[in-house]
Amino acid sequence: MPELKCKATNCVYNLDNLCAKSVINVGDIEAVTSNETFCLSFVKRVKMTLEDLKTEFAAFIDPTPKTEINCLSINCLYNDNYVCKAKRVLVSGEQAKVSHETNCETFKLY
Repeated sequence: MPELKCKATNCVYNLDNLCAKSVINVGDIEAVTSNETFCLSFVKRVKMTLEDLKTEFAAFIDPTPKTEINCLSINCLYNDNYVCKAKRVLVSGEQAKVSHETNCETFKLY
């Protein structure tokens, strides 16, 4: 699994630039630059009630540097049968409010 650093601090899964989701999805299938990729798993952080947190709890794990990444960007050098094989991945999007405002900075054209 790649070592993931995530700068999308507005994402509910981001905790100290680590991801609290066991598997993330990155796209776009037709991307040819990192600016055309995005984290499909991004969920904007909003104030939640205790009941909301109980419902969402199953989607969270303890944040870890290693995260499984499903990659839909078929033109990326690191895509191996839709799984990211890069050693390190950086997801940007410090001010992101939606998934399309994030990018996989590690994307490299095949």
